[in-house]
Amino acid sequence: LMCVKRLSIPVSSSSKVSLRAAIGRLRALPRHPNVLSYYGSSYSKRRKELYILREYSPGATLAEAAGAVDRGRVLGSVLGGLLFLHQHGVVHGALRPTNVFA
Repeated sequence: LMCVKRLSIPVSSSSKVSLRAAIGRLRALPRHPNVLSYYGSSYSKRRKELYILREYSPGATLAEAAGAVDRGRVLGSVLGGLLFLHQHGVVHGALRPTNVFA
């Protein structure tokens, strides 16, 4: 299963190069148990929206499950995923409870 994440971002010509480079790094990532798989993306010039196709996660986000999680396990998973991403030249850039699955 997959889902589509929609981001409203105007892309200037200067940021297109860095966006393409980031997408290239995402495509090249091997599978990791703490990182959702990236399947592809598309940008709508008319709507100024980026659509990211990624692996579907049926679990609750950290924001939704706040008090009902093992914080040590979640922290270890998040750090493992971030270490993996950084080792492959990817910076998440939007790490917050709504983007972490518990």
